[in-house]
Amino acid sequence: MITMLLLAASALAVEPGEVRLGVEVGVQADQADRVSGDYADFGVGPVLAVPLTVALTPGTRLRSVLRAEMGTGTDRVTWDAPVNGASTALYADGHWAMAAVGSGSVGLEVLLPIRSSVEVSFGLDTGVAWVGTYHSFSGRTRPLLDEDVNDLEDPNNVDPYTSQVVWRNSVDAAVAIPVGERLHLTLRAGYAVAFVDMRPLQKAPEALDAQRAAYGWNPLSATLGISRRW
Repeated sequence: MITMLLLAASALAVEPGEVRLGVEVGVQADQADRVSGDYADFGVGPVLAVPLTVALTPGTRLRSVLRAEMGTGTDRVTWDAPVNGASTALYADGHWAMAAVGSGSVGLEVLLPIRSSVEVSFGLDTGVAWVGTYHSFSGRTRPLLDEDVNDLEDPNNVDPYTSQVVWRNSVDAAVAIPVGERLHLTLRAGYAVAFVDMRPLQKAPEALDAQRAAYGWNPLSATLGISRRW
């Protein structure tokens, strides 16, 4: 009897083949990790997500998500400099830095079998992300500004940066509340992990072998959105 009730409750939530497209906005807060917790912290920033789901069964959905997120804080850069005639490794981690992340992922949503028009689901995604890490250098890090490709008099100059593609994995939990015949209001909390490996700084003097140190991008996020079903 209990099994029959659970199956019936699941069937109320979604029909196989149903498609939903949504848009969600919110905030994320980068979490420290053991790789880079002592020097990288990108704080709180905005999130924009566009999820598309297709129901596979009454209790599961195939999901793809396009997502943009960012945060500002600090990271670490390293370089070699001549000191007393010898090459010495230097580093700095007190400068301003920004992580801009755009990702595309696929995954699965599982709905809890509850007897209600409100849906509770858990999701798992994997995909690729482009990560751009930008900086503002001055003082101790000023030698990293190659004057041949950086305009030091221009306040809008893009200082040495890195750009790369990484794997991004995430989990989330969501509550969807019907607000119309085909509309749902969605509140979602999620956590993601991505390892952003060391990369050479673009626009820095080649002789310095300047690098941006590896860090973990681990945002904890909360978003609010609206979706429409077909």
